[in-house]
Amino acid sequence: MTAPKTRGRKSLLNAQLQRKICGLLAQGHTVSAVCGAVGIGERTFYDWLEKHPHFSQAATRAIGQSKIALLDKLRLSDDWRAQGGEGLHCALRGSERDVTE
Repeated sequence: MTAPKTRGRKSLLNAQLQRKICGLLAQGHTVSAVCGAVGIGERTFYDWLEKHPHFSQAATRAIGQSKIALLDKLRLSDDWRAQGGEGLHCALRGSERDVTE
């Protein structure tokens, strides 16, 4: 008996690419910049979030780690503007949609 035919090509998402994407996200890079760096479109990234729960969890965790690191950096800053609520608020507000949307 032959295997059923599938449509489309196989997903490029693998463990190595997931680690690279999540590593860049954890460093604080935007989704747009990460997609450009690894050679995928943003639509592909968001499709993978919907289709692969393990990838969605890892990406969300990486973005959370980057926010924590940024907030820690702001709290330790000598710049008085970073110490106020507005500096922390701006750090958490993204210029692009949240991964969990």
